[in-house]
Amino acid sequence: MAPFLETPRAAAPSAPMPHVPRLDPTEEAPSTVLGCPSWHGQLALSEMDEFKNLDSDIEGSANRWKKLVESEAPEKEIFPKEWKNKTALQKLCMVRCMRPDRMTYAIK
Repeated sequence: MAPFLETPRAAAPSAPMPHVPRLDPTEEAPSTVLGCPSWHGQLALSEMDEFKNLDSDIEGSANRWKKLVESEAPEKEIFPKEWKNKTALQKLCMVRCMRPDRMTYAIK
């Protein structure tokens, strides 16, 4: 539930939160599909068992993910590959990372 409520935090001198990975704020997204904040969110999800390999799937299937990310209503799109079989909450977590602007509509 943590990735749904919080975004990953950049490395900072403050006390670490165990469920939020510490990311380098200068790290660039390897794919043009997602910008840095979205990519950092996906990296955080990828550390959870339910989202294992999400980051590598986005990199390997960039065109499929680009269609979803650039969609007018990504929450209504069918997720690529095995990601379409995730629970509604897990899909909300992915939408939250990729397109936080669509969360109000995704929750409805």
